[in-house]
Amino acid sequence: MQRRHFLQAAAAATLAAPMSRLWAAPAPGGPKFLLVFLRGAYDATNLLVPYTSDFYYESRPHIAVPRPASSTEGGPDGAIRLDAHWALHPALRESMLPLWQAGQLAFVPFAGTRDMTRSHFETQDHIELGQGPQTRDFNDGFLNRLVQQLGGRAQPMAFTAQLPLSLRGAERVPNMAMGQVGRSGIDPRQQALLERMWGSTAQGASVREGFAVHATVMHDMQARGWEAEMVAASRGASIRAASWPRPRAWAA
Repeated sequence: MQRRHFLQAAAAATLAAPMSRLWAAPAPGGPKFLLVFLRGAYDATNLLVPYTSDFYYESRPHIAVPRPASSTEGGPDGAIRLDAHWALHPALRESMLPLWQAGQLAFVPFAGTRDMTRSHFETQDHIELGQGPQTRDFNDGFLNRLVQQLGGRAQPMAFTAQLPLSLRGAERVPNMAMGQVGRSGIDPRQQALLERMWGSTAQGASVREGFAVHATVMHDMQARGWEAEMVAASRGASIRAASWPRPRAWAA
């Protein structure tokens, strides 16, 4: 998926949230903060390569990324030099490198927490909550606290199946899974029933407006080939998986 299409979808999806504060469009050209939490983790020193470190290559004799071609020990398939100490994995030449060159991407090496647990899941929670070592309130994520501090200047939105810990808290945050941006979760009959059910209440106008905006968002995403681009980005993995034959049940 191309970055600009993701950001366009993110901006459009915020309009579909049933919260009146989100109907106001943000200031044009205003700064945006996008947090992508890699829950599957990644090999940090093979993404951002410390190519001047002999210890790195001594510790990883078989999996270290070769030095950049510009260095004396580098080769054509080596890491991409960023500065005097760090280089980027060559597989990221078309994705992250242009962002770095445009000044839209920065790396912060050696960042971490004091949490010494061996649990991958507890570490994720600790990072998302952003609390002290003796505190663990699962309804107080660090991004939600930031939104509260910014007041009306922030318009938060999550694009996950469930609201992440970092956005949980006193501030209400709408959530829309990426797979739902281009399709509706209800059919026309269900929509009509909901509109009638809420029609005579104080929320009736908001419900109707929400459906109208959601329809506009879906139409826009379909016009941009949103689903086709997602399939292409995953190299058709979802299509291939759907076409696999189902296993036969064992005979009793």
